[in-house]
Formats: sequence, structure tokens, C-alpha cells
Amino acid sequence: MTARHTVVGLPHPRAGWPAELARSSTSGAAPIDFLTCLSADEVRAVLATGRHVSVVLVDGDSPQLTPTLLADVAAAGAQAIGVDSPAGRADWGMLGVTSVLPAAFSLDDLRAPLARFGAPAGDLGDDQPARHAAMAGTHAAGTGRTIAVSGPGGAGSSCLAMALAQGLAADATTGSVLLVDGARRADMAMYHDCGDVLPGLPELLAAGHRDVLDPEELDRFVFRQARGYDLLLGQRRAGDGNDRSPGLVATALHAAARRWDAVVVDHDGELDDAPIGAPGPLRARHAVSLALASTAELWLVVTRDGVKGLHDAVRRIDEAVAAGMPPERVQVVVNRARRSPAARGSTTAALSRLTAGVGGTAGPPVFVGRHSRLAGVHRDAVPLPRQLVAPVSASVVRLLGLLGARNTAPDARLEPVGATPDRSRP
Repeated sequence: MTARHTVVGLPHPRAGWPAELARSSTSGAAPIDFLTCLSADEVRAVLATGRHVSVVLVDGDSPQLTPTLLADVAAAGAQAIGVDSPAGRADWGMLGVTSVLPAAFSLDDLRAPLARFGAPAGDLGDDQPARHAAMAGTHAAGTGRTIAVSGPGGAGSSCLAMALAQGLAADATTGSVLLVDGARRADMAMYHDCGDVLPGLPELLAAGHRDVLDPEELDRFVFRQARGYDLLLGQRRAGDGNDRSPGLVATALHAAARRWDAVVVDHDGELDDAPIGAPGPLRARHAVSLALASTAELWLVVTRDGVKGLHDAVRRIDEAVAAGMPPERVQVVVNRARRSPAARGSTTAALSRLTAGVGGTAGPPVFVGRHSRLAGVHRDAVPLPRQLVAPVSASVVRLLGLLGARNTAPDARLEPVGATPDRSRP
């Protein structure tokens, strides 16, 4: 077991050292957990989580480098270390930074400041290390983040849910990832070479009916994937979930979020006929989406470009907000987007106007470009292409850091079940 340090980096966008540190962190070459931040606000969000940060590396070329940020770093008990730029633009003495690394620094250059200034982040043994706090703004220790992904038929929401799970699994700040197929007409078994169609979500929920769900026992319901994440398959027939309740689903997702650092749920997102007071059959039909509206950290609405895509996205945003999802946690993802900056600007402006009535969204839409030749990728269950993965996963990591934690305890309005054994069921 090795004592590790938490190191936060605020680089210039073209700097090469963050990639080298990330590789050293994940390979074990350096005793660090490395987090890259894109802005000063993200650095502050990491410091605000309560996790002990040993060092904040600040690039001399970063436009985010200010005396105010350095004061916030010092107030959090961390040590700011400068990374000199080739041009030597930063006046480190005036900024009050006393330890400066060369632009092309090595791991040996970093070890000395760590030993001198940084307290170790803790003893990271083999059992549940402090990676649960690695994603900026995470929950209390031992609780992961839940991200809901939905969209109208043909928008590509299932594909982007897989891309998000793959991207989060590859991100050094995330840790373990579970992809859940929560759609009524589940297709994830088709997209993955699992070798079987069970166990899956129905079996997990049945276990919740019979007893308390133990996060450590959830592994027997999932399939390990070559893309880096675990997969919980969905129901085999659309009518399989007619007896479930949103409370039971919320309990299961809460248990999964205690076992995995990130839980990505692909679901229908149709909530127009399933308000909180709806009759039992309608609530069962949309149990997964109703549970997510009360528990998810982030709700992605995947849509296509164009007038119809905007209409579908706004309708689904309205329904999610009405079901209890905070609008600032709703993010639109425009799939197969046009490359034209003018077209993307027009889409952004239109979404801003159309969602103003519900309080807006988490931010401008995320644009994912057109992609082809995915049939072979799905057939062979090989990793998805980077151009599909990078935009959505980078946006989610950034938003989770900026938004901070949401209270994800199951909503009392969902009639939570599964907290005690239900002996009336077989």
C-alpha cells in the first residue's frame, strides 16, 4: 500500500505536461492522483470537496492564473507550484509563488516539492481507495455520480450513453463506471458481446424486492466490458417492468452509486403521461425515468440537429423539469451536428430562447459531429471512436465538477421500497 498525493493541474490548453502526469498517475509510475481542471472555478470546486489536495500546478501561460486563485489555493491548505512557460511570461515573485518547475519538468522534479509541501492524500490500499472523491464536486465518500441519458428514437442516445461510459472509464478522475440499460425496449445486449441476456435489471430489482440491496453484491448482475465499464443489461420484453415502482428503481440506483464511481443510465425519458400523482400502471411504465428525475446528478437530452430535433429536446426538458429534475442539471447533446459555426450558433441561441421558461439548462449544447462505420464497432464490441466519446465525456466531467453534489437520497414521493424485505413476494 502506497501513500499518494492529490495533484490538481491548471494548464495552458496546449501544454503537454498534463497528459504525461495523467499517464504516470494511472500507470502507478508516480504516487499521485492527478486531476486536470480547465478553469479556475473547477480548481475551486475540487478544493471545496473537502479532499486534501497536496499541490496545485499552475501554468505560467494560463489566462486563469490570478492572485485571487492563488489565495484560494493557500486558504484550502494546498501548495501552489508554478510551471514556467517557454517564454517566461509569468512574474512568479510578484504572484507570491516560491516553487517553480521548468516547462519540461520530469517526475523527479515534482517529487521534491511533494515531499516538501504536500501531505499525502491517504493510504490507498486495495479496498475502495479514495478514488470516490476524485471527480470534482463528488458526493460524500463512497457515493458515486448518476448520469441519465435519454432522447427520442433515432437520436443516438444509446450510442452516446455507451460513449459517455467509455469516456468516463478512461478518465483518470472518475474511477469505476456502470452502464445501465433502463429503456423499456432494451438494446444494450445487442450492442455488446455479452454471451447472454441475463442477469440484468429485472433480476436486480427482484433481489431488491426480497431483501436490502448490498452494493458489494451487485457485481454478480453485471457484465465486464472491453471498453472499460461494467454493463447492467435491461429487460427482455417491454412489458417486463409493469409491476415495478419508481421507489424500487431509485433504491437500486442508489445502491449502484455506492458501488461504482459513475452510473450512466440509458432510459426513455418519456414523462408526459407519468406525473407524480399518476396511476400505478403509468408510473411503472416510466419507473426508471421517474426515479432518475429525483436522483440523477445530470440529465442529458440527446437530439438531432434541425427544427424537429429542437422541438423534441425542449419537450423532453419540460417533462424532466416538471418531474423534479433541476433545469441547471439538464444538458442538451446535439448528435450528428453540422460543422458550421453559424449553424451551431443558431442552434445554441434557439435552445436558449426556448428553454428560458423553465430556467434554462446547464449550459450551451454539446455538439457531436457526424460519424459513420459504427456497425462494425457494435458488431465486434470494440471501443467507440474518440470523436464520438470525447465531446460528451469531457462535458460531463466538467459539469459534475462545477455543479457539485445533489442530494440523491430516494425521493419520498416515489414510495421507496426495498429498504426492508418484502416477504409477500415469491
